[in-house]
Amino acid sequence: ARERGTLQYRAIKSVEKKDASTRGGESDVHGKERMDRVLREVKVIYRLKHPNILRFYNWYETTNHLWLILEYCTGGDLLHVLTQDRALPERCVKVLGVDLLAGLQHLHHSGVLYCDLKPSNVLIDEYGVLKLCDFGLARDIPTDASDAQKTKRGTPCYMAPELFTDDGVYSCASDLWALGCVLFEMVVGVPPFVSDRFEKLVDMILAAPLPRPARGAKGEVVRLSRDFRDLLEGLLCK
Repeated sequence: ARERGTLQYRAIKSVEKKDASTRGGESDVHGKERMDRVLREVKVIYRLKHPNILRFYNWYETTNHLWLILEYCTGGDLLHVLTQDRALPERCVKVLGVDLLAGLQHLHHSGVLYCDLKPSNVLIDEYGVLKLCDFGLARDIPTDASDAQKTKRGTPCYMAPELFTDDGVYSCASDLWALGCVLFEMVVGVPPFVSDRFEKLVDMILAAPLPRPARGAKGEVVRLSRDFRDLLEGLLCK
């Protein structure tokens, strides 16, 4: 949409309060979960101002919908880029990785855990700048162990090992693990640990070493520089 009186374009995110595909109590439950996620996102994003975080302008409510007014990014998301190119040159990832790290660092300095870093949650503006988006799973950094939330949701192949244990909780470290997974995927074309079976994937994340040598989606060997491998091994430390 265009902001009235200007040539500034914005993205509008529309969220239904109720799931039209279901009826009765199930619809109410899904609607509440969706509302909770959107309200959590608004609570987090309204206070964040950073070049590598999607900008939030406003929100409003109508009878059946919530509407979020957000920065418009014409470059789509990082997942689309990786789907098209399969993998990116390491020199390119070195530049883009700084954007990801800067956005994540600002989140942590603002007292926020992202909890859902993955390529589809990274948008690209017209200048090629990466922007973190979708803060529906984000939460405040707990002040002590009793405040830590044990509820764990996310995309399994980007989740840190401790999140698959009973007492594991989200932390800055688990966000940095996800960053390592995304950087690996950007260069290799697939995340470091992938399986069609959930149980096997969890076993790999908990116990398997970082693949050496790295292999792409079609089994081809991908050469990583020593510096880049050292970075990945530091981020993906179990």
